[in-house]
Amino acid sequence: MSSGIDWRRPASRHVVERGSPLTNPMAANETVGAMDEHLGGTETEPPAAVQATESADAGRARPRILVVETRAHLSHGHFCLVFAERAAELLELGCDVEVLTSRGWALEGDPTFPPLKISRYGRVAHAADRFVGGLHHVRPRVVGAALVWIGRTVVVVLAARVHRRRTRATGVLVVDMGYGATLGVDARIACLLAGPGRWLLYQWGLPRAPRHRPGRVANWGARRAELWREERGGWLRIAVAMEGALDSWQRDLPWLAPMVIPFAAVHERQPVAAGVARAALGLPARARLALFFGMRPGKDPEVVFRAFADLPEWQLVVGGTGASQAYRAWVAESGITGGRTPVLFDGYVDETTRVLLHAAADLMLISQQIVRPGVDSANFVDALNWGLPVVCSDRCPAAQVILARGLGVVFERGDVDSLVAAVRAAPASPDASGLAAARAQLSGRRAMQRLLDALEVS
Repeated sequence: MSSGIDWRRPASRHVVERGSPLTNPMAANETVGAMDEHLGGTETEPPAAVQATESADAGRARPRILVVETRAHLSHGHFCLVFAERAAELLELGCDVEVLTSRGWALEGDPTFPPLKISRYGRVAHAADRFVGGLHHVRPRVVGAALVWIGRTVVVVLAARVHRRRTRATGVLVVDMGYGATLGVDARIACLLAGPGRWLLYQWGLPRAPRHRPGRVANWGARRAELWREERGGWLRIAVAMEGALDSWQRDLPWLAPMVIPFAAVHERQPVAAGVARAALGLPARARLALFFGMRPGKDPEVVFRAFADLPEWQLVVGGTGASQAYRAWVAESGITGGRTPVLFDGYVDETTRVLLHAAADLMLISQQIVRPGVDSANFVDALNWGLPVVCSDRCPAAQVILARGLGVVFERGDVDSLVAAVRAAPASPDASGLAAARAQLSGRRAMQRLLDALEVS
């Protein structure tokens, strides 16, 4: 599938409007003090470019941001690249950025991104992280998953706490602490263990109000820990992806002052011609293409399959783990074989394929209830990056923005007829002024400036 294009290398910052031969660019405790040497980790010497920057800025204090990202080592998928873009924007805003990771950073040494200082967990923290990862074998699976998220939260926060104290970081940003809905305890555990200083936890999911005595005790302890931290001039705050997640956090944990800071943000990248992308992927050259990610029940894949059986003029393209299995199960159960057979990209879609899919598509479909707003926001931001009109359900966090900005059409979740009508009514392109406004609002630089404002270090 090679065509001589480095898909990750940023191009010039101009915007190519959709409809031209090129599409828009893509976007994505004191007791631990004795363990400093083991938990705090080791540091790699910053590259020469970083040393030169530090020398040039020696005359003024630069805010130092310690970033902990639990997926920084993953070379596949979307998270590593999005994380790198946000870290690069913090550098552009005049910060010293240090990455704390247990297993390295997949893009370390990549010349297409500014150099970052990389620090790794110490021996104890690394061993603890590996042990916690093995807890997913515990049965039943829901118990194993809960133990993994809880254990990883403990390891991440303690390692970050010790490293923050050693490096005297101005603020700490912890990205992707888990999906929040797993017992709803990860934010509370972080609050108990974080210690003094300014902390910002980025949460993909939603909290759950404590319903039993242990949960209420944890809630009380977390609140007391936050009061203790505030008395010492620090605090811990929650950042979420979109407005749709904000209400739940404000209702269940208002004392953590949740705020919206988009993490999957608009970031222009190298443009790709739609014809080139379709040829590379083997997609029909003339059909209208609708792009849909995700096979989880909350995304109603059976409703999507049924709707596009009545839309023969459209080619549905589906990406996500279990796509083939979900489609076969739907056909076996419904007995419906009308319309075009969907093109299925099974498994985790790699970054190169994501670029090509968005360049080839005519429409982004988001059919999801408010379960994982962070993922929903990433799909929405990708649509903005590529200038794609959006058809989304009325349960999506982005629905109000899409309607207000003229970016697409909203349908009633779970209603096949409503989805069919929405696809047919979708505009060929989003409203130009609304698209520009949404892009400006969700720009990566603006998001990171808001992050610095939240940390009170800018």
